[in-house]
Amino acid sequence: MARLADEFQASEPYTLNPEPGDKPNEIAYRLRIRREAPAHISTVVGDVLHNLRSALDSLAYELAVQSKGAALTKRESKSDLFPCLLSRITYERFFGAGDESSDGNRLRGRIYSPEARKAMQAAQPFWWTEMASSMSTSVRQQLSDENFRWSVTHRQHDLVLPGRTERSQHHTKH
Repeated sequence: MARLADEFQASEPYTLNPEPGDKPNEIAYRLRIRREAPAHISTVVGDVLHNLRSALDSLAYELAVQSKGAALTKRESKSDLFPCLLSRITYERFFGAGDESSDGNRLRGRIYSPEARKAMQAAQPFWWTEMASSMSTSVRQQLSDENFRWSVTHRQHDLVLPGRTERSQHHTKH
């Protein structure tokens, strides 16, 4: 796989160019795709992603068994999949929160402990966005027909080092 990826990369299939963002001190990166990845690379990547998804579902099963402290029933084992959700609201609904939750979602809320849900939450896309926001970093993604645009705005934040009482100011310049 590494050889295939290296050969594809050597053909310069895309360019990534910085450009001014929509806000002051913002840099956006425009990705232009010149050539699609060959089918044999896409096939290998698809197989890897499928295997990763299966591994996450196996992890979810083990988390449910450990949370419950016993083997899952046939009905419970149909609800033991690893979530991959884009918002906290849909994540909470996945475990039965809210009026719109299904029986399967409410069942998940019973078979996964709070600790198991917290562990799975750290692998969710929304969690990383929330973490970036809490660190005063704004992350924004936009998708257009031909270009993927990703911009990151860094703001000043305080940095406190363990064992020290003074605060240092950290700035990122573009």
